[in-house]
Formats: sequence, structure tokens, C-alpha cells
Amino acid sequence: MFIGSINRYMRAMLQTAAGSWKGLPVYVACCGNFTVERILARCGVGAIHSNDVSIYSCALGWHLANTPQRYVIKAPDLHWLEPYLDPGPPIIATLLLTGEMLKVGGDNAYAKRMREEYARRWPALHAKTVERVTKALAGFQIASYFAGDCREFLAGADKDAVCISFPPTYKGGYEHLFKKLDAVFDWPRPSYQLFSPEDFERFSQTVRSFRHWMISSDVEQPALSHQHVATVQTSMASKPVFMYCDQAPARLATARQTLGVNPWPPRNDEVVAQPQVVRIEGKVMNAIRSMYLNPKIMPVVPERCYAILSDGRLVGAFGVSQPRGPLPCDVYLMADFAVRPSPHKRLSKLILACLASKEVRDDLEQWLCKRIKVIGTTAFTDKPASMKYRGLFDVHSRAEGRVNYLGQAGRWSLQEGFQWWQANHSSQ
Repeated sequence: MFIGSINRYMRAMLQTAAGSWKGLPVYVACCGNFTVERILARCGVGAIHSNDVSIYSCALGWHLANTPQRYVIKAPDLHWLEPYLDPGPPIIATLLLTGEMLKVGGDNAYAKRMREEYARRWPALHAKTVERVTKALAGFQIASYFAGDCREFLAGADKDAVCISFPPTYKGGYEHLFKKLDAVFDWPRPSYQLFSPEDFERFSQTVRSFRHWMISSDVEQPALSHQHVATVQTSMASKPVFMYCDQAPARLATARQTLGVNPWPPRNDEVVAQPQVVRIEGKVMNAIRSMYLNPKIMPVVPERCYAILSDGRLVGAFGVSQPRGPLPCDVYLMADFAVRPSPHKRLSKLILACLASKEVRDDLEQWLCKRIKVIGTTAFTDKPASMKYRGLFDVHSRAEGRVNYLGQAGRWSLQEGFQWWQANHSSQ
């Protein structure tokens, strides 16, 4: 369950800056799960005043400020949770566990069994979670907690203090993340105006009106370039976060690829021998695609990577992962590409033909211990279709800048797929 934490690079940057704030009061707007406050407390700042609006953050904040509030169950089928609503660690643990339980949605037999198992094991799970929460919060308090709009919170703050805010990066983020919990509990929900990225400039002016300040955005802010202190990125697929501060040493923290060695020379002449599919490590995949993949495509390390060889020479590669998005597929194609230059204009079709083979399907089934019938992928394009996938994949849906595809796994053997490519695409 997402609870508003900040990544390790942001934590390191914050700790560095906090060294010059010792003894000063601090106002933390949009505090999330109080990671910022716990770092500040260890760094010896003065009184900490926090603010947020989510159901989870408020339970934490009210407990840490010693101003407990009551939560009530309003979902008819979850009244059995009522003995677990005492303020402090008990309600915090209940919110954490309920959030996990609600991830199992739907009315199918699996979801029903999972919910029944949660109910059966709840006393033990709750006790263990209370113990963990109590230990994590031991000896940590804040001076005050304001449940409400961050702009209202800062309007009444002492401007001779420190202000820190890592505001939401998209409009309605909290509301979407905690929608299911809000449907279960009645609680003193605060009123506030939704924060939108368009509000950042005006909000940052308020933050910068304090004696010392720090703020972040997932969009680079040219107006603050002279106070840009860090760019943090946890993985090659994640969006970078830009951090700005009135005073701190400049620092850069970005994700880097682990590169291996590509052991095969490229097949730059005609492909005449039936391809062979070889499983490879992620670092070898990184090395291959750094040579042949479009540099404008954000590199993501797939969970399972394969190289396509013909007579010991590299023809291309592809990588797949377990599906985590809305596409109804059994495995998701993360990357596929062919070597260049090549006399075959449609060599990429051969890579996809190998992906659709029974040999690859059987290896994926052994890896995932389940039947693999459907492969999903996304083409990032403004065109209505991607010619590379045409004939092997069917369009499932379209959105701005992307087309989602589904294709059949195990539709033929490697030999049959190669023959299909030779007959239809090798000479084009």
C-alpha cells in the first residue's frame, strides 16, 4: 500500500540539508507517512509541525501530536473490525491491514477466500502489526498536526522557521489511492482544495517565503534553476524528481544501468538459418539494447530476457515481465528489437515470430508455473497502429500516445515461425 514515502536519495538529500537547521522549528506540508519528520527529529531540529489530508496520514499525525480522533466502520460487511479501532497504533495497524485486504477486489471465489482468510487470521495479523507500528514510532512525537489544506496550514505558520514540502505529483493522487479506505471508515475527514501540478509555482512561492525551505517536483522548474540541488531517480523507468532548496550542496543521484558484455557479433547479412532462442541475464540485455534499441526509449530491465541467434550471430532480443497493468494478458512484452543494419527491412517481425513460439511459451510457463496464452504489449506512438505488431498482435485499446496490443502465445514452433517470416517478410 502506498503511504507517501520518499525514496532513499531524497532522504539522503534531506538529511544533508537538515544539518544547518538544528534547533529551528519546521513546518512539513504534505507529510505522507512522516519519513521527513523522523529524519528531522534525528538531525536535532526544533519543534516539528506537520500537515496532510489522507485517512492514513491523519491517523498517524493525530497520534504523534497526542490529539487522537475516532474512526468508525461504515461498511456493513466489515463491522467485525470495530474492536480494532482504538486511537494510536491499533487504528494505524487496522488501516494498513485493511488497505492490503482491499487490494483483493472482485466477487470471484479467489477474492472471497482471501477475505475470509484475512478475517480468520486478523487477531494475529493485527497484533503483529501493532507491535511493528509501536516500535517504529517509539520515542517520536511532533508538536502539532493540521488536518487540512496545505496552503491554509502554511498561511498561519511562523515564516522565521523551516518549510519542507514534497507535494503530490498529479491531481487527485491521494483521493485515488485511499478511495477504498474512505469507503470503509467514517472519520473526521478534513476539507481542502485539490492540489494540482499547475498550482506548483504559486505554492512554491509560499514555501520559499520561509527563512529556510526545501521543495520537490517531478517536473523541472526553470524559475528555480539557481536553487536546484538534486535530481533523484530510483530506476531507469521512474520519473526523475527535482529538488530545490535555499541552501544545500549540489548533488546528483540518478539510476544507472548495470552493463554486461554482448558475447555475439551481429547478423548484418541475410538470415538463412532457423533462429535459436537463448535466455540471457538482464545486464547482457542492457549491453545489447544500448547498441540497438532506439535511445529515445526509456530502458527498463525485464524480468526474463532472450537473445535471438542465427548461426551463432545476434539477430535481436526481447524481454518480458509479469503483467502489472490493466491489460488482460499472462505476460507483458517490455522490449523487442532487431540488430541494425540488416538487409531485411522487417527483421523485427522475426523477433516477434520467435516470441510467439511454443518453445518460448514453454519456458515462460516453467518460469511462472502457470499457463501462458496471451502476450500483451504497448506501442508508444501517435499513429493509429504500429506496423511492427500488425499480423501478429491485435489492437486491444488506444490512448493518447499509445496503442495496446494482445497476441497469442505458442501459436507455432520456432521452425514454423521462421518459415512464416521467410514467406511473408524476409524479402521486404
